[in-house]
Amino acid sequence: MDAGSMCWDVVDGEGTCIPFCVGSPDQPTCDDPTRTCHIAGGPLALCIQNCDPLDPATCSATEGCYPTGDTFTCVPDASGETGAAFDTCEYTNACDPGLLCAPATAVGSCDESASYCCTPYCDLAAPSCPGGTQCTPFFPDGEAP
Repeated sequence: MDAGSMCWDVVDGEGTCIPFCVGSPDQPTCDDPTRTCHIAGGPLALCIQNCDPLDPATCSATEGCYPTGDTFTCVPDASGETGAAFDTCEYTNACDPGLLCAPATAVGSCDESASYCCTPYCDLAAPSCPGGTQCTPFFPDGEAP
């Protein structure tokens, strides 16, 4: 492991070295512009890889591209047996890569009793929306960071 980093997403003793954020506690940042500083509870601040939710291949095979604050970052995928399109979900990385855990009221084909369910991302420039869904911007201004 490199100095200034920690092992992330450890499975069977194997993980990925993730650098710690640098800078002050009030202004943490990452030396690498392809990463975003993410405060992971308490004083732990990690530089997580940025990604494109429309291209799940921007993350490793065990990760998905999920919203983190005002950007998208690669986070370990926790979906397992569930997490397919229109399955119910309880947390951000409970959906398969390429899907978002969204309020059920915003997704047309969800279980009516669900609070949240998995829905596909779509390209605003070329929308293709399954199951009665509608392509809407994730960010209020319609622009990704």
